[in-house]
Amino acid sequence: MKIYQGLGKNKKEKLRIYHSIFANNNRPMRDQFFKEEVITSFWHDVIPLMTMELCFANKKGEISEVNDKLIPSFKEITAIMRDTYRLPMPEWWVRIF
Repeated sequence: MKIYQGLGKNKKEKLRIYHSIFANNNRPMRDQFFKEEVITSFWHDVIPLMTMELCFANKKGEISEVNDKLIPSFKEITAIMRDTYRLPMPEWWVRIF
């Protein structure tokens, strides 16, 4: 099952969902989302769908450079996913962040 496909109609909408969860360190929203049984059940199916192209491609479909100012945030997200929710991140993500 590809639950990620159901999160929104397009890439921008899907990423907005993740952004809203992590924006302004909204811990109650994060906790509610990542502790939801359906999310934890399907997380391993979502991981393969989270590609570098999906997360970092520009409007032309080319992979853009990761903004250096955002790297600390991405590292923090990685730690939260690993340590707080015990959910893995894609291997390519962990190598970078």
